[in-house]
Amino acid sequence: MKRNRRRIRGLSAVEMLVGALAFSVTLISVANLNIGVGRAASAYERSNRLSRNSRITLDEGLFRLRGAESVQPTFGSQALGPNTAIFRLPAYNPSTPGFFLENVYDTIVITYDTQNRRVLETIYPTSGSARAPRTNWVIAKDVTTAGFDFMARQNFRALDTGNQTFTLGAPIAAANVTTTTSGTGGNTVTTTTTTGAQAYVNGMPASFSYTPGSQSITVNCPARGADVQILYPVRPDNDGGSSRQFITQVKFNLTMRDPNNEKGNISLQGLSLLRNRRD
Repeated sequence: MKRNRRRIRGLSAVEMLVGALAFSVTLISVANLNIGVGRAASAYERSNRLSRNSRITLDEGLFRLRGAESVQPTFGSQALGPNTAIFRLPAYNPSTPGFFLENVYDTIVITYDTQNRRVLETIYPTSGSARAPRTNWVIAKDVTTAGFDFMARQNFRALDTGNQTFTLGAPIAAANVTTTTSGTGGNTVTTTTTTGAQAYVNGMPASFSYTPGSQSITVNCPARGADVQILYPVRPDNDGGSSRQFITQVKFNLTMRDPNNEKGNISLQGLSLLRNRRD
């Protein structure tokens, strides 16, 4: 009996230490797992929140752009540019027979406040319009970058077969044009490349060459009378406004950040046709 009691009595100190250590490791593993799950859930929620906010901001900008009739060079102290879009929309009033007011327009300005990292919207309704006014209405905060790209489009008709040269009404944006020179002496070759510009012949993509000085594009046309369409990026604030009449599309680019995490950025881009250029 004494022998059995001794056998039952005891776990050694070493065994107890090993058991305590195993229990501690298990607790630490469970705690780390919970922390990891919490961080993942927090990151997922942060990403969703940023995505929602950036999508709402982008949708608001595109909603206004889709209703725009044209872009404008200035309004008050603000000027059209890569961080500012100024455009006019047909004024409306539900109490009038035609809903839209004849030859009456409201002005909307969407701009990126680089100092305070906000996107602001201002609406200037004209007399008789039912559109509600806004002054520097904040539609987004904690914005890392926001801007607009303006796209012009022109249509031409080929007068002959083979290479045909067409003069654009405005220059392609300088940031989208690169000119390089290779060779030495009298054997130098100058090559001009563009980004963002597209050419279509009878609806099919086509290669082209661009000459910046004359603002001309050369495209190979398979037949006389071929329809040639050129879509190209412009800077209406730098070309004296010559491109404004040809602008048919506006891109809205937006990057928002999490104020608590500099790495939590969401970038989106949207494209809208102006209402008078649906074809």
